Amino acid sequence: MMISKVKKGREPYCFVQGWIRATETLPKALLDELKFEIMKGLGLKNAQSWYRRLRGDVIPSVAEADMIREVFSRYGIGEGTVFGIPSDF
Repeated sequence: MMISKVKKGREPYCFVQGWIRATETLPKALLDELKFEIMKGLGLKNAQSWYRRLRGDVIPSVAEADMIREVFSRYGIGEGTVFGIPSDF
């Protein structure tokens, strides 16, 4: 699972928690839309760049973090559950 690949100290910058919540609540079509919106907002072109951002390998700017939170919130994923790793993993 992608959580095991989050480097120590990068937890606050990854949005694994939001992504896991999205996979648990959204149908595949909406999940694809959410991913596309975030990739477009971050200017990402490939899966490798997506996973680096998802795991927190690249620290998002304040504007990027706000955009990520906003996209998740449009899909019903609360702001407090976007960044970090879920405590139940």
